[in-house]
Amino acid sequence: MAPAPTLEDASQSILAVDDKIPTIDYFMIFSDDHTQRSIALEHLAKACDDYGFFYLVNHGVPDSVIESVLKGIADFFQPTEEEKRKYQKKNPTDMIIWDHNSHAGESREYLKAVAHPHFHCPPKPLGFSEALEEYFKRFQDVKIGLARAISKIGL
Repeated sequence: MAPAPTLEDASQSILAVDDKIPTIDYFMIFSDDHTQRSIALEHLAKACDDYGFFYLVNHGVPDSVIESVLKGIADFFQPTEEEKRKYQKKNPTDMIIWDHNSHAGESREYLKAVAHPHFHCPPKPLGFSEALEEYFKRFQDVKIGLARAISKIGL
């Protein structure tokens, strides 16, 4: 069994894809220094306009929280397809959904866990639910901060 991916693995794969992906420093968006904040907001606007996405750094979510989620996700996908099938979509109101599809010779699996207004997560693997809930809580503030920043720049 391969080891669970780490945050370092994820960031290396992102950087390896295209070193031109814009990087936004979340901390600078909210800097007390007006000049730094203005520059950060300009970079955010350019990234949104030119690319539609960006790599976010200095968001304040500890690496340990992200690594716990990555491990939990890797562990979730380890069991047999039969075990995961109990989360296959049965009706439109399902809060936890696992599925897989194949297209052009590639097979993909995904897990959808609804987190708002109430958190839902598979009970296995052990510790995954707690790790994912902590991840969602930590990134909630980041999400709100980014939405406010994007609103400030008029996008």
